[in-house]
Amino acid sequence: MENVTPQQKEPVMKGLALAGLVAIIIFLAWISIQIVQIFPAALNSLASLANSVYNYNPALVKDIAVKNDKSILMNGESTTLSWPAHQIPGTYTFSYECTTDINISLSAKDKDLKNITCGESYELGNIESLNLVVDSKATKIVSIPYSISFFRTNAANPTSNHKGTITVTNSTLSGVGQDEEVSTATSSEPVPEEPTPLPEVLPETEVETKPVSITPTKPTVRPTAPQTATYIYQVPTSNPKGTVDLAVTYLGIGTLNSKQIFTKTNQIKGSANGAIQYSVHNIGTKTSDSWTYTATLPGGAKYTSKVEAPLKPNERAIITLQFGSIKDTSNIDAKFSITTKTDENDNNNSVSDRIKLST
Repeated sequence: MENVTPQQKEPVMKGLALAGLVAIIIFLAWISIQIVQIFPAALNSLASLANSVYNYNPALVKDIAVKNDKSILMNGESTTLSWPAHQIPGTYTFSYECTTDINISLSAKDKDLKNITCGESYELGNIESLNLVVDSKATKIVSIPYSISFFRTNAANPTSNHKGTITVTNSTLSGVGQDEEVSTATSSEPVPEEPTPLPEVLPETEVETKPVSITPTKPTVRPTAPQTATYIYQVPTSNPKGTVDLAVTYLGIGTLNSKQIFTKTNQIKGSANGAIQYSVHNIGTKTSDSWTYTATLPGGAKYTSKVEAPLKPNERAIITLQFGSIKDTSNIDAKFSITTKTDENDNNNSVSDRIKLST
């Protein structure tokens, strides 16, 4: 038998190794061609997803470029808000801040929502525009803050936001311009047929007090006096030769939640805690003196405030009073009055309303 030396085997082994490597390369190339032919859409989707994941930063909330087709609305008039479409799956939401005597209706694609609740967020789907109709019973021009947000699918925080305002005027305000305002009528006085504009009208500011809890079973015990927070958009200017006119307005009955946020309900249950809101508004042109208020709440509870700080022209204090369940359902009148010096008009310093009880 003839022996094969290692030197004779080496060329054969190299040839077999080279042939195997060429076969593996050809096989891999064939597999790649088949995958690309069968799954091109899958490959494109994976590339798009990778690009989206790479560019998404949850800590960076972008602005939504919203266009409004009207800068100022008349009462009952509609406006359309529109923006560029998002390229990723998700949904838009809309909400607006609570404003006295304002109701908003919304429509978008298959949704038609009448008198939506202020302060609540409404999910509208992946839309590019929405239509709003504003109903205003206010006796002045009102700017309504609103918010539009976009949430990616299953995301807890928005990817992009837009905060804007809608300006609306009541058609009954003849001769009143964008920067003018008429006096607020109280619930105890009839509204004049032709409101008289103020001689000097300034941007409105509000002073909102923290809610005061009152226990009807102990009407003689006064609760801790509320602290005040002042929100000033432009500091009003007092006219030393002007007049002071503090006007009281009943804002509504409702409830306070655990975060002390007031919700207007128009009626309350006698067996549950309730809350009531009033406004004290300086509709004059001169800063007022200090003032106090006295309240008689449903069920007979009474409260007298501490001395409150003076109000500048067009500055408003929002008073929220909380009370417990009503033991005597026959005594459901609510009264509120203020006491101050140098007020030129005492006729609008108090209001009285009968509260509606629900079963």
